[in-house]
Amino acid sequence: MEVSGTVQKPFIPNGSVTVPDTHTIMVKLREFFLGVVALMFAMFWRKIVVGIVTTFATLLVLTPFIIAAPITFVIFFYVLLGIGVYGLWVSIFSDVVVPEESKLNALYTFLVHVGFVIMPVFILQIIEPRTELPFYFYFAIPISILFWMFDETLRRQRKMKWSPVLNQKEKWICGSISITILIVVLSWFSYGTLDKVTPLTRHYIPEGYEGWTYVFYDVEDYPALTKEGDYRVIKYNSEGVAWTSSSYEGSSVDDNEFYYISESGDKRIIPMDHVHFGNLSSFSYMDTDESRVIHYDAIDLIFIGTEEEFRNSPEPDYKKFIPDYDPARAEFKFEIPNEYTGWVKLDLTAHSGELTDRTIRVDQNGEATFSYPNVSFDKDYDDFHYVTDDEEKRAIPQELLSDFYYYPDLIVFYIGHREDEDLFPYQEYKKKNE
Repeated sequence: MEVSGTVQKPFIPNGSVTVPDTHTIMVKLREFFLGVVALMFAMFWRKIVVGIVTTFATLLVLTPFIIAAPITFVIFFYVLLGIGVYGLWVSIFSDVVVPEESKLNALYTFLVHVGFVIMPVFILQIIEPRTELPFYFYFAIPISILFWMFDETLRRQRKMKWSPVLNQKEKWICGSISITILIVVLSWFSYGTLDKVTPLTRHYIPEGYEGWTYVFYDVEDYPALTKEGDYRVIKYNSEGVAWTSSSYEGSSVDDNEFYYISESGDKRIIPMDHVHFGNLSSFSYMDTDESRVIHYDAIDLIFIGTEEEFRNSPEPDYKKFIPDYDPARAEFKFEIPNEYTGWVKLDLTAHSGELTDRTIRVDQNGEATFSYPNVSFDKDYDDFHYVTDDEEKRAIPQELLSDFYYYPDLIVFYIGHREDEDLFPYQEYKKKNE
């Protein structure tokens, strides 16, 4: 039996939207992405020029204070990095949110440029008042002002078309991208900065003790510092010495409390005008059988007493508290050719240096080899002698000896009058001896 009839077509209303296929979607996305890239490049063009000019202007200002070429490279790197990952995006955000036609445009953009430097620090100080600011923050404000000055100068050069005229959609895109990147950068900065907060420390010193105190950090087989609330606690013995396996995490006047503690446990505050912070020291030496080098990477030195007692006190002598340390045995003896002046160079790469009873013999060129790269020398402690051809010795005056300077494969010091001393030409010396 046959069934006849018409097949009804599905109803499609006028003006209906056809679902695009995958290819069409990808084409649209690609066009959008390329449009955004082109837009950001147009925005970046002026900013890149301003960033480069600002970097070189910063170096020009700091040049009189730069003492070595490597420092120039470090400053150049940090300024360029800061502008690239932060400053450019702040400036783009400024262009988007500040109306171009505003009579106070220059003032508003200035506030945005400088405000984005100050604002994160202000917020961090509210979250954690003891936050340690990175050293480069103190350069950021003047650099942001320089950047704004150069950017504002180019922005006013309308004939050169340094920046595109944006419609509302383009402003929304640029603003969204710039604020997203700024949030990411600020989050990273906040995390890294808050992680470096100096810990609060409470010092318990035996009642009546005056003089230098010593804290030896990172020492194996000693207990970690205990805590009282938010404070780390350091307890000193009768000689003013404390040992701990905890690491040194910074120290400042505002983050420390000092107490005298009696045998019965009674405490009384030590006035801060009786607390004087010394330098953080480190020390390395070979043990008595010369089988290994022992390191003390962080020794915190603090003097307890009046200002006059502090000024008249002898230098802190932490070495006398180090176990198994024999000062006489650990003393190095330098034998220098008679009347030699100039740089003395200890080559750490030869591993065949002549070391007899810790005596380092320097040749006529001021060179010697040395097999122990982790040992620290001390011009005030070790012996330095001129040696004649007849093996006669005479002490080299202290005022003729410079400090030691440490390189990865070389240790150097200078013998002679200080006015004749210049920076050691490390790179030139290495090329000469290749």
